[in-house]
Amino acid sequence: MRTYSLTVNGRQFAVQVLETGPDLVRVAVNGEELSVTVNGIETEDAHSEPLCSAGDAGAAAAAFRQAPPHSQCHPPSAGDAVTSPIPGQIIRILVREGDRVAAGQKLLVLEAMKLENKIVAHRNGLVKKILVRDGDTVSQGQQLVLIQ
Repeated sequence: MRTYSLTVNGRQFAVQVLETGPDLVRVAVNGEELSVTVNGIETEDAHSEPLCSAGDAGAAAAAFRQAPPHSQCHPPSAGDAVTSPIPGQIIRILVREGDRVAAGQKLLVLEAMKLENKIVAHRNGLVKKILVRDGDTVSQGQQLVLIQ
């Protein structure tokens, strides 16, 4: 669970993202639980990729991140980093640092909304660093593994 400290029109808010679904996000704002319907997210950053459809709660979670949002409509990797396409929990790491991997090889398993998602290598290379552990909760766009 992530907690964000936000200032809106000079007022402080503590926002916890409790649960994400296909078109609904459950949050606690200053301790009060709210259900938020995701109608869509727009970005004015000309360098970022377009976001997924309006019902994509994963994109809503990305909107809370400080880094530019990444879209699960596009490959979830950039450069040497393999990133999470959606928020979820790491349930199994299938490689070790120093392992040689091939493009498309399974690196880890991410559970999101009770579904297991296989995260794969985006290119051939050597696993330089594993940035997560079993049981870690990750955000959309968070770096998981570095491949060299």
